[in-house]
Amino acid sequence: MTATGLTRKPSLPRTPIRASSAAAPARVAPASFRGKTVATGYYRWEDLGPGSVASGPAIVAGGQATAVVPPGLSFRIDELGNLIATRTPISRARRRTEAAMAAAG
Repeated sequence: MTATGLTRKPSLPRTPIRASSAAAPARVAPASFRGKTVATGYYRWEDLGPGSVASGPAIVAGGQATAVVPPGLSFRIDELGNLIATRTPISRARRRTEAAMAAAG
């Protein structure tokens, strides 16, 4: 038997974003990404609200989830409380330097 029907979409709680604000890490400590140890910001979920933004590398931890934001990505918290990570644009000079280092190495 197959049934088809229309249902109402659930109403999710949203918190308006007043303005984007740079989030401050609770602490900075070393973490390893691709075999390299780098200074990494550690954030607490409960300290972040809609509009909070920061750059990776970062680790966001809380009672229900942990998110890892590698170097080269940044993140923001949306109106639903989701962490949205996006690639951080890098300059042409940095791209050339990274390409030269990869070729040499």
